[in-house]
Amino acid sequence: MLCDAVTSVFIDLTQAREIMKKPVDEMSDIECWIIFFALGNDPKCRESIAGIAKAKEGIAVAYDTLLSISASADERARYLSRRMWLQDQEHVRVVMREEGLEEGRKEGRKEGRKEGRKEGLEEGRKEGLEEGRKEGLEEGRKEG
Repeated sequence: MLCDAVTSVFIDLTQAREIMKKPVDEMSDIECWIIFFALGNDPKCRESIAGIAKAKEGIAVAYDTLLSISASADERARYLSRRMWLQDQEHVRVVMREEGLEEGRKEGRKEGRKEGRKEGLEEGRKEGLEEGRKEGLEEGRKEG
C-alpha cells in the first residue's frame, strides 16, 4: 500500500531567518533542512549554510550538489542535459520492454493457433478413421 511507503512532511520555511539566529549545534536536523531549503540559493547565507553542511552530512551532500549545479550556466546546462538524457533512456527502456512484451504475446498467440490447428487436424483424422472403420465393419457385416 502506498500510504505505508510514503510520508509527507510539511515545514514552514518562513521561519528560516529566525532559526539562523541559533548556533548550529543547537539546531535540530529539521531546522537545518529548513535553512537549507529556504536560503540555500541566497549568496548572503552561503557561509552559514556551509557551517551547517560541515555539521550535518546529509546537508553537506545536498549543499555540494547545489553548488555544483548552480556554479555556472554551463554547469547547469550540462546537469539538465544529463538529467534529460537519463530520463530519455528510462523512457526508451520502458517502451522497448512494452513492445517486446506485445511482440511476445503476438508470437505466442500465433504459435498457439498453429498448434491448435495441428491438434485439431490430428483429432479429426483419428475421428475420421474411427468412423470409417465402424462404417466398414457395418458394411462388411451386411454384405457377409
